Amino acid sequence: MPPTRELSRPPGQRLLHWLAEACRDAREADNHPPRATLEEVAAAAGVGIDTVRRFEKARHWPGDIDGLVAAYAYECGLEDGRELYERALERWRRHGGRPLTWREEQARQSKRPSERVVDAVKRQAERDRAPEERGAKSRPTRSKRRTGGG
Repeated sequence: MPPTRELSRPPGQRLLHWLAEACRDAREADNHPPRATLEEVAAAAGVGIDTVRRFEKARHWPGDIDGLVAAYAYECGLEDGRELYERALERWRRHGGRPLTWREEQARQSKRPSERVVDAVKRQAERDRAPEERGAKSRPTRSKRRTGGG
C-alpha cells in the first residue's frame, strides 16, 4: 500500500503510528546508554533532523525506514532494529484499531475524490437548509426599520 493511502487511515490502524511511537519511546527511555537525541539519530541514519521529527509524529514514512529504525536501535543501545519492529507490532495488536481487510481497503479507495466532494457538498447543503425545512419552528421576520425625514 502506498504511504499516502496509509496516512489517510486513522492513526491506530497504521503501522507507522506504532513504529514511530516505539522508536520515540526507546529514544526517550532513561536507560543505559544516555538518552539519544534527535540529532544523534538523524546523524546515524544519514538523514535530516526534520525527517526524524516527521517520522516521530507519524506524518511521514522516510525513504529508508529500515536504516532509520537501525539508527534508533544503535543510538538506543539495542542489539537489533527488529526489536523496535516487534515492540511496534505488539502495541498495534494490543491497542490499535482493527486493520482494514484488503476488501475493505479496496472499497474505501474505490470512492473517487470527486464522489467525496459531492458527498461533502450534500452534507453542507443539509446543514444550510432553512430551519423550516428541517422541522424547526420558524421565527417571525423583522420589519424594516423606518427612518425619519420624509
